[in-house]
Amino acid sequence: MRDLTIEGVASIKGGEYGLLSVDGVGKCTGDIQAETLLVDGVFRCFGSIRAGIMRCDGLSQIHGNIKAEKLSIDGLMKVSGGTKIEATEITCDGMIQLSGEISADHIDSDGFISADEIVGDSINIRSRRNHFWDFFRPRHSRIKLIEATDIELRGVVAQTVNGTNVIIRSGCLIENLDCSGTLFIDHGAQVRNLTGSFTRREA
Repeated sequence: MRDLTIEGVASIKGGEYGLLSVDGVGKCTGDIQAETLLVDGVFRCFGSIRAGIMRCDGLSQIHGNIKAEKLSIDGLMKVSGGTKIEATEITCDGMIQLSGEISADHIDSDGFISADEIVGDSINIRSRRNHFWDFFRPRHSRIKLIEATDIELRGVVAQTVNGTNVIIRSGCLIENLDCSGTLFIDHGAQVRNLTGSFTRREA
């Protein structure tokens, strides 16, 4: 399985790679399968991506679905043609924009996520702004549906949250929350409709 590093400007048709690294500006017109996909520059892919490890520290625009074991986003990933991101583990200190579903066992984010649906076992989203990002980042992560066993949210606007053990911290606006285990809601959060059989806890 070949390795490829793009340091200038290049276009590829897709294919299978051991390592695909984009340090410059890359364009792919087909599907990609890679053991490791690294984006430090700008990458546009007009196909689906399968990877063992995928890391985006730059800008990625994907026009297909993404499936990876480990997905790390420190830059901006925009999925405009696909409808699903699947991974075992997702970490995000940057931004993810997707009109569709994110599915992962574990999601840990200090960045910002925009998606229709996030489903997993453990979801922790702490959307925070700092001075450097104030002009580039939104004020909140915006997700229509969040569903997981363990959920912790800060700075998230959501239509519906369903979970077993749920922590809602400051900066959240949740329209509908259903909890079947333990629940904590910070005074700086808003939950409009609360249902379920739960036990209040101290965070």
